[in-house]
Amino acid sequence: MITSWNVNGFFGDKHYKDYKPTDKMSDEDKKHLKEEADKKQANVFNSIKKTIQNFIENDSLLILHELPHKGYDIYDSFRDFFKDEFIDNLYPSQAFIETVAICQKNTYVRCFDDLIEMEFDSYKNRVICLCKKSEKSNPTEVIIGVHSPTQKSITFWNSLILTHQHIVNKYPECRIIYIGDMNVNLDKPDEVNTKKMAEEFMSEGLADLWLKSGKSQKEATFNANTCIDYALITEKDADKYEITADHDIRTKDKLSDHSAIILKERTPEMKKTGD
Repeated sequence: MITSWNVNGFFGDKHYKDYKPTDKMSDEDKKHLKEEADKKQANVFNSIKKTIQNFIENDSLLILHELPHKGYDIYDSFRDFFKDEFIDNLYPSQAFIETVAICQKNTYVRCFDDLIEMEFDSYKNRVICLCKKSEKSNPTEVIIGVHSPTQKSITFWNSLILTHQHIVNKYPECRIIYIGDMNVNLDKPDEVNTKKMAEEFMSEGLADLWLKSGKSQKEATFNANTCIDYALITEKDADKYEITADHDIRTKDKLSDHSAIILKERTPEMKKTGD
């Protein structure tokens, strides 16, 4: 299973710790407020940990976008808790946020680091390229976590296209998956990001698993009631995965403003029945 989730910093420190004492409060009231804030933080952090543990069980891969790498104590605790499963970005210091990965038993590793470093410049923190550890010298599948900038990002999309061409030229039979928050709304075809993805990047032989599986572009993955999270796969491999979304972590648990996109490898039986 491959899961991509833009966590938006889990809404930052204010989402789970609201400690705002006033000068008029007694020391006892301040102490009580601090205890309540710490309890709320612990409850939400445990919910986050449980959600992530569910995503990464059975050697699955989880890609997280917009994870801050500094600024809040919670992220040090987060990294420490998952330290044996955590795959940090090649250049986490490029910006406040980064795209990272978590997996069980060290099954996945970063790959094509030199290529990412060469192509993405100031956007290196938004891309992570992964393959099975056992296949690093000759990958049969490459998974690239992608978090495209919200603003017009011609440079970013051109870098992604060149990266794709390089991998295909080197490993023509390799299955390649791009998954993440691409900040593209297909209902706005005239926007630059939409044109770059739909008209240029997709023409490199990629299929949109969301639409390929018959799902509606109207099924929102983001709180603005839009679908901007995608899984794109080499066209020849479009029948290898089924795609679903976990909306509860966005609408019910409110751990992020994005749903998680989940890919499950299809079994031979599923391919026969079309389920």
